[in-house]
Amino acid sequence: MSIEKSRHHIDSLSSKLDRFWNLSSDNFFSLFLDDLLTGFGVNNGKHYRPIDDNERKQLFELGRMYAQAVIDCPYVDLLGGIYMNLSGRGHKKCLGQFFTPFHVCKLMSDIANHDLITGNFFPEKKVLRISEPTCGSGAMVLGMLSSVKEKYPTLLSKLDFTMVDIDRTCVKMSAIQILSNLLIHQDEIAGLKVYRGNALGPMSEMEFFIGFQNYNDADIVDDIPINTNGGSIGAELDWGWVVNL
Repeated sequence: MSIEKSRHHIDSLSSKLDRFWNLSSDNFFSLFLDDLLTGFGVNNGKHYRPIDDNERKQLFELGRMYAQAVIDCPYVDLLGGIYMNLSGRGHKKCLGQFFTPFHVCKLMSDIANHDLITGNFFPEKKVLRISEPTCGSGAMVLGMLSSVKEKYPTLLSKLDFTMVDIDRTCVKMSAIQILSNLLIHQDEIAGLKVYRGNALGPMSEMEFFIGFQNYNDADIVDDIPINTNGGSIGAELDWGWVVNL
C-alpha cells in the first residue's frame, strides 16, 4: 500500500463530502459516519434521523467509495485523514485535534512492538489486552494491526483492544475503521471494546459504545514485561491488565 494511493482515496472522499449541497461538510461527515455504523448494528441499525432519497443516494456512493478505499489500503487511517482535510477547508474546526499521520503510527508500532511481533515468547492460548486511552481516529491501533498482520499474522487472534476517547466523533471513527478492516479483510482479533469518556476518570462514567469478546477471561496474559509507547503491562485499569499504546 502506497502513501499516494491512500492520499488519493482520502482526497476523493473529502472532495465528495465537500461538494454535497449547502450542508457544512463536518455535519454531513457525521451523518456519513452514522450511516456506516448502522451496518454494525449501532442504534439497532437505524439512522438517528430520517434520511431523504437524495441523502441516501449520496451516502450509498460514499459508502461504496470508503469500502474500496479499505480494500486498497488495509488498516490505514482513512477517516482521520478525511476529517483533517475537511477541517482545513474552512469547515468547523476540529476542537484542536491533530491526528498522527498513519505512516508515523506504523513506524512507531514497528519499533515499539518489535519483540512482540518477531519473538516466540508469547504464551500459547493466551490473550493480550491492549489499551489506547486517547484513541482519536484509531490510527495507533490501526498501525499495530498493520504491523502484526504483516509480520506475525497468527498473533492477531490473541489481541484484545480497549479504545477510549472523550470526543464522540473520534469514537465513531475508531469503531468504524477497526470493524470495517476486520470485516473486509476477513481478519479476527480476540476482542474490541470502544468507550466514550475520560480515560483518567472512573470506569462507572465510561459510556460503552460498541465491542465484542471472543475469549474467556482466564486466557488473559498478565505477566509479560513488554514495553510499548508510554506504558507496559502491570498498569491495571478497571477493565483489566493492559499494554498501553
